[in-house]
Amino acid sequence: MPYLFSALLGASLALLPGTPAPQPASVLRLTVTHPGAKLSGTRTVELHCDPAGGFHPHADAACRELVGRGGRIDRGFAASTCAAIHQPVLVEAIGHWRGRPVAFRTEYGNDCLRAAHSGRVFEF
Repeated sequence: MPYLFSALLGASLALLPGTPAPQPASVLRLTVTHPGAKLSGTRTVELHCDPAGGFHPHADAACRELVGRGGRIDRGFAASTCAAIHQPVLVEAIGHWRGRPVAFRTEYGNDCLRAAHSGRVFEF
């Protein structure tokens, strides 16, 4: 009888839906550098997603944007009215997005172009 109970219990548990696997960690170290700035030329924060956190001041918004574009840092140029002022901004993202390694580095002509391309990700 105990064997029958065990067999029935095992069969019924096999019919239950499994627990979904946890989402791999999404942690990015983000750096913004203004090469021409005399003070505060470089800033770095850590962004955690799934759940949003870390030291990014707009973690919720930045994570939502990254989720919306499949973890891509640069979403391409969004319509904007950025002035043609040359004040270079270097940005870098190093870490993991949902288990996938991320190594992104680029230069934008100014902060307006940085925001138009990357949204809230580098807004700190």
